[in-house]
Amino acid sequence: MSKTGTGLTAATLPLAGTEVMYVVQGGNSRKTTAASFYTVGGADVAVADGGTGLSSYTAGDILYATGATTLAKLATTAYGRGLLALANSTALSGELSAFYQPLDADLTSWAGVTRAAGLDTFAATPSSANLKALVTDETGSGALVFATSPTLVTPALGTPTAINLTNATGLTEALAAAAVGMPSPAVASTFLQRNSGNTAYDAKTTAQTRTSLSDGAWPSFALSMTVSGTVASSYFINSWVINDTLVAGGASSADQVSGINLVHSFGGAAVNGTRIAFASTAALTSATASTNTSRNYCGAQFTGVAYATDGGTLPGSAKGAVFGSNPQGALNAGATGFLHVSGTEINVKVETGASVLHKSLAKLASLGSSDAVKGTTTDAMIWFQNQGGAVGWDNGLLFSADSGVQTISTTGTIMATRGSLTVKRGIDLTSWAFSEYSFISSGFGVTGTGTVFANTQMHLSGTAGGNYFAETSTTPTAQGDTIGLLDFGHTAGNIGGRWLARANQAWTLGSAQGTLLSAFVCANGSASMTEVVRIDKSTTAGETSLMLWDVTKGTLQRVVCGAADSGGVGFKMLRVAN
Repeated sequence: MSKTGTGLTAATLPLAGTEVMYVVQGGNSRKTTAASFYTVGGADVAVADGGTGLSSYTAGDILYATGATTLAKLATTAYGRGLLALANSTALSGELSAFYQPLDADLTSWAGVTRAAGLDTFAATPSSANLKALVTDETGSGALVFATSPTLVTPALGTPTAINLTNATGLTEALAAAAVGMPSPAVASTFLQRNSGNTAYDAKTTAQTRTSLSDGAWPSFALSMTVSGTVASSYFINSWVINDTLVAGGASSADQVSGINLVHSFGGAAVNGTRIAFASTAALTSATASTNTSRNYCGAQFTGVAYATDGGTLPGSAKGAVFGSNPQGALNAGATGFLHVSGTEINVKVETGASVLHKSLAKLASLGSSDAVKGTTTDAMIWFQNQGGAVGWDNGLLFSADSGVQTISTTGTIMATRGSLTVKRGIDLTSWAFSEYSFISSGFGVTGTGTVFANTQMHLSGTAGGNYFAETSTTPTAQGDTIGLLDFGHTAGNIGGRWLARANQAWTLGSAQGTLLSAFVCANGSASMTEVVRIDKSTTAGETSLMLWDVTKGTLQRVVCGAADSGGVGFKMLRVAN
């Protein structure tokens, strides 16, 4: 109740503290003094007595409780807002729905917001192109980019504080050098292409469509590079780095993946000329620096290398094979009538006016001290082997003159060694069986079991005086023709002893082969041989097959048999004529 709530006026109020009033309360009258009433202009009526405890307000003020027995007033804002307390957002939405757009609906009006040009378009269609139209300080073009695995098209990266180009492709020479930690020399590159008239090369930045070639002297495309400057170590002028984690047809598949695949297809009724799918040339055009210590120049180098195990263990579970190169020559089904197929052909030339100290068609060499471990089972400079199912070869090594030119010169050697070295064996054929010969030439052969055949002569050399010489003559015809001989101590025409076989009749192979065998020796103090023993097949009764040298007569004498018991009971005496 406010102090004006009694309906009394100042004229009718009794004096404070003196007047006595009777008040009817609950059907009973009681007396009280005027002091028990609020007076005009006195204290504000307390909240506990039904008042507000406030004496003045401003238009728009809202009363609200600040405690159990206190009230306060809340002034309105510039936008006419006041106090609103609701239980939750649903209640709030319900209260505001009559005046404002619901919270879960699209915004239909920006009338009260100052917006940048294009914001409404982007809000309606948030594409990369609309975002680019909205912003004013962008660079580049294309789609919006996020951090993980973006695809960038010809970006200008400037100078990054850090960059990893391990998987980069299409690098320039400078970036490729930086990617492998190498200095970058000055490189001038020009991409050239035959012009449409096939008359000259033009510098091109994009590919030009070609429909015909008027001559084969110039390729359709060419890259001319001039490299200068100084590098401190090995350097790749051009480098392709491919990092591969592909699964080729399955984890256990034998399908192969090629880092670079070049296919040159050709053919047709009007096609002619040799084809080379890939040609590589290292050309020395002038002498290198006098300080050059590595004067090795190679047209192509292929390296197969492993930096980790492939899961195998030795000796029983080896896995993985590394090859520096794998040339193949193939004739597929239908390729008939060809002159030649070969896995590789190696050629060499030294023209007139050139010179060289060492010349070879192929050189095989280990990589110095870095080749430090032998093969556990096989360790060979050259290993000939067929894969399963192959037809097999008639010759392991073949030297021929099929081209009409002699392969090895008339003063050359088919197989030779050089230098003073020691090995365990020269040729070891013990693991193989030979149905005919383990070695054969036009006049000599050794069978698989070790039998030696010589058509004419065989000379076995040892220490001085211990050489052996054997000779087989042509088939004899007349009596006395030599069939064969075996010399001992045969050195430079000097012979210490001989066994000689001769025809003992007019000789016919297979029917009339009468033969005699003679032994020749040198007398003490002499270098001349004398026949001292002759063995034949005598047909005269009483004679033996033996003739001996008679020193007294200086001739050979036939040894004959004496009468029965002439050498004692049961024995005959051998006799030589006086």
